[in-house]
Amino acid sequence: MATINEIMSDLDVINQQISAVIVEFNEWLDICREMGMTDDEILAKINEHWDFSSFSSLEEAIEWFEDLGI
Repeated sequence: MATINEIMSDLDVINQQISAVIVEFNEWLDICREMGMTDDEILAKINEHWDFSSFSSLEEAIEWFEDLGI
């Protein structure tokens, strides 16, 4: 059975990985906007590449990432 310290260490690693994904997503989102892509075009790319087809709007996708609390 894992100790509390081992679990906390594992959670820290997971948090770092999620943080890296959020940073990468935000950078990608900025590039898309700089290229003049519309929210619908960006959402289509999100759904295509990350299979988040349950998102009905770009705002909903962004809120999902923000709700991770990172």
